[in-house]
Amino acid sequence: MNISSSKMTRKIGKFFSESVKQRYRSLKNPFNKYKRRISSYFDDSELYLVSYPCSGRTWLRVMIGKLLCEHFSLDEKIMMDTPEITKKVGLLKTMYTHDCSLVEDHYYYMADEIFFDKARFSGKKVILVIRDPRDVMVSYYSHLVKRDNKFEGSISEFIRDEKVGIKKLLKFNNLWLDNQGLLKELLIIKYEEVRKDPSQNLSKIISFMGVKDFSQNLVDNAVEFAGFENMKKLEQMNYWKDHAYANILRPRNSNPDASKVRKAKVGGFAESLSNEDVEFIDHSIAEFNGSLYQYTLDKHLNK
Repeated sequence: MNISSSKMTRKIGKFFSESVKQRYRSLKNPFNKYKRRISSYFDDSELYLVSYPCSGRTWLRVMIGKLLCEHFSLDEKIMMDTPEITKKVGLLKTMYTHDCSLVEDHYYYMADEIFFDKARFSGKKVILVIRDPRDVMVSYYSHLVKRDNKFEGSISEFIRDEKVGIKKLLKFNNLWLDNQGLLKELLIIKYEEVRKDPSQNLSKIISFMGVKDFSQNLVDNAVEFAGFENMKKLEQMNYWKDHAYANILRPRNSNPDASKVRKAKVGGFAESLSNEDVEFIDHSIAEFNGSLYQYTLDKHLNK
């Protein structure tokens, strides 16, 4: 479906009741699930940067793209198109994926329907980006409610929801750990550590991608360019409108909470979640073997 027809479909959809639209989604559900799953097997990428939504991937994507464009003297309008960049310069073709964890208008993946089969990643390199699950829940809730208008309800309902909540996030990340033996190599990047030392972690990622002899100056430039204040300013001025993948950072409306670049705060969940919500998430983490997040849980408990 082209862009114009997609816009027309959204406009037509506004005239139908939610019950009618939900019936339409349910009819499309099986087809879209399996279409996405089958098509993924024909992807020829050699390296994947994987993350659950709202784990900090866009920020990393901008830093990576900025550095690669400067290092290889490429047009910065393809900064967000990492597959094209890596193909152009002879690196491992690199793809970003949420691996079927997204929530879209016409299909929902429940916690028990996360894509278990990782065979298509066999022998591939994977960068798995993780973030404190409590911060992910707050950020994803804001994104779906205020930016994409795809969830109605309180944040307490959100974190307990099988389609979008904490159990789905935990199962998603655990599946990657369970299947890491299939991979050529797995690099786990922790959002909080990148925030603490972006230069060191960006260098680690770029090296993992196979880039050699890049300068510290390029790393510093990329980190500065993707800094929180600059990213907010660029989004507000619609800087990305002529760039590849412009829609990722396109302003949706004047509401600051609808911005893609919102707060980027480590531990900001404490401002949005009740004690009961935090306890529910912490209990879920323990239930799902939360060793992957112990680094941030310990910090929170020791405050």
